Amino acid sequence: MNVKSVYKVKTFAEKPEKETAEKFINSGEFLWNAGMFVWKAEIILLEMKTFMCELHDCLDSIYDALTTDQYDTVLDREWELVQPESIDYGILEKAKNVYTIKADFQWNDLGSWHSLFNVLTKNNETNYHDGDVISVQSENNLIISPDRLTAVVGVKDMAIINLDDATLIVPHDKSEGVKDVVKMLKSMNKSEYL
Repeated sequence: MNVKSVYKVKTFAEKPEKETAEKFINSGEFLWNAGMFVWKAEIILLEMKTFMCELHDCLDSIYDALTTDQYDTVLDREWELVQPESIDYGILEKAKNVYTIKADFQWNDLGSWHSLFNVLTKNNETNYHDGDVISVQSENNLIISPDRLTAVVGVKDMAIINLDDATLIVPHDKSEGVKDVVKMLKSMNKSEYL
C-alpha cells in the first residue's frame, strides 16, 4: 500500500447523485471512500450519542443488561427498535472530526459470493472447491460444502453453498439477488438461517 497523505475531510457524501459524483471526480479534489474506517470506541460512541441518539440509547440499554438475566429480553426489544441507517449517513456526513488517508492499493469488496469467488485461487477447471466436492464437466464454480458430499455435473458459473441447515445455489451473475432471499427469510420469521 502506498500511503500519500492525510487530509481533513471537508465534506463526506455517501452515494451522491450521478451528476454530483461526476463533478467530484472531474474536480480532482475528492477521494473515493472504500468503506474502511478506524476510530476509538469512545469517540464513535460520542458521535453516535450526538447524531444517532436513538441507536446510542438502544446500545446503552443492551450494554446495561449484558450480565443480567434480562439480557435476551432487552436485546430482542432493543433490536426491534433500531432504525436501519448506516454510519456513513448517520455520522460521517455530519461529523466535523473526520480525516482520510489517500492510498493506492488493490481492493475488492467481498459483498457477494461472486466477488469472493473472484479472489480465490481456482483449480484447472476454474472452480474453487472447499469441502467434499465431486465436479464433472463443470467450470467456473464456487462450491463450499464442508459437512457433506456435493456432486455437480455440467454446471457452469454457479455458487453452491451447502451448509448444515441450508443450501444456496445461485448463478454468479445473479449473486446480488441473495439480498432478496434474506428479505424473504426475515418476512417468514426464519431468522435461524440468517
